[in-house]
Amino acid sequence: MIVEDDPAVRACLEQAFTDLGYHVVTAQDGLSALAAIRDQVPDILLTDLTMPGISGFELLSVVSRRFPQIRAIAMSGVLTGNSIPVGVDTDVFYEKGNGMAPLIRAVAAPAPGQNARCDRPPRTSIQKSGQNASREDFVMMACSECFRTFPQAIGGTASMILDTSCIHCGCQILYAVAEPANPSTPKRTFRSPTSSEVLELMRFGRS
Repeated sequence: MIVEDDPAVRACLEQAFTDLGYHVVTAQDGLSALAAIRDQVPDILLTDLTMPGISGFELLSVVSRRFPQIRAIAMSGVLTGNSIPVGVDTDVFYEKGNGMAPLIRAVAAPAPGQNARCDRPPRTSIQKSGQNASREDFVMMACSECFRTFPQAIGGTASMILDTSCIHCGCQILYAVAEPANPSTPKRTFRSPTSSEVLELMRFGRS
């Protein structure tokens, strides 16, 4: 499953992995992805982190709790580096703009025998969603039990671990507020791989 809010990037990734023999399902945001996962659980989840509504941070937190068997790969054109960023509940991190080869290698790598994310305490990392009518900062929470969402007012809580209860089912949710991406930071883009590049990448096979 590929989760990406940019239609051009989503189409590029879908075409590339379809050409490599994968059965690909796409979603435009975290909420659509959760709805699709209810119908069919994917083997691999490749998701952008910065998306409107339910972000990749929240999606990965829910998936880690409810579907630990899914191998998760987070990608971002804002966060940099090869290591997993702090607060991102994923198995692998890919920095956009580094070419398709490392991403395809990450997808094709064999899944670990034991998902290390199972040992981490469940926690949701959330980006600020804006301000409500009372001019309070708020985030959109995604419950890992019932999958429904609700707004949660916050204030001066960046980098702190907090807790709340789902207004729908009462489940306790631990969460941290992640700093939103800097809008002045340019997003890195994908280009469609050429046919020769696809043939070369096919030697990595698929998991």
